[in-house]
Amino acid sequence: MQKISQLTATATSAGEFTNGSVATGVSPTILDAGWFNTIQRELVAVVNGGGLTLDSTNDAQLLAAIKALLAAQKGGRIVSVQMFKVSGTYTKSNEANSGFVFVQGGGGAGMYAISCASNYMSGGAGGGSGGYAESYLTTLPSTAAVVVGTGGAATASSGASGGASSFNGTIIGYGGANGAVVTSQASSGTVVQQAGGTGGGATGGNIKNCQGEQGGWLLLTANGNCQSGRGGRSQDTGGGRAVGGGASAGVAGANGSGGSGAIGGAAGAATSALSGGSGGDGYVLVIELS
Repeated sequence: MQKISQLTATATSAGEFTNGSVATGVSPTILDAGWFNTIQRELVAVVNGGGLTLDSTNDAQLLAAIKALLAAQKGGRIVSVQMFKVSGTYTKSNEANSGFVFVQGGGGAGMYAISCASNYMSGGAGGGSGGYAESYLTTLPSTAAVVVGTGGAATASSGASGGASSFNGTIIGYGGANGAVVTSQASSGTVVQQAGGTGGGATGGNIKNCQGEQGGWLLLTANGNCQSGRGGRSQDTGGGRAVGGGASAGVAGANGSGGSGAIGGAAGAATSALSGGSGGDGYVLVIELS
């Protein structure tokens, strides 16, 4: 490629065309055949590079050649990114061929703390995070069912496991289990520990199938100190933080992580039942490539 200034001295200092000016003695740019031949060769090279033969009756060959060249770059260009936060249907974009699929199951809920009389304490362990699967598909389906597992719900009387997420029914991240609850015991009693909920499994990924992290342990000590179980960490997000030092509800997880358990009593005063933290909802992410 060359500028017109390389073929004639009547161009501007920037190498561009000028209409000239009679008043100031500036000559107009001479339309040199060499420059037009350069432009023609450049355009012909694009059309031929796209696999087309020049056709004098078709004025859309340059566009067709560019599209053909882009389509030939399979696997090297991102066409679109589709994030599913709720269940639905995936539909492949027109230019997409292959792609990556990431599936995160829902996190389990942290468990509640039952009501406590004065000088008693109770608490819940953390919920496990959802399983995570990752795949590269050389051929994306035209459509696929997408299921997004919701995080386990937590209340002041229960806690649920997270739901499974899936893509096309074959790439699956299962939900994490809810934590367990420890019944009320005297602050001066024995030390009590309770394991958190197990992390969800995963299947169908040809890159990764990762077990979710187990929820944190609940600890009630003989001197009245206590700490709830933290939520299990998901593939990209920490779980709900542990609580302690006094009566406190659990903290919710996010993006498939587990919720933390609650703590009741512990500071000497009677407390009502307190809710654990809900588990984080899962997701399905599809990155389409040309």
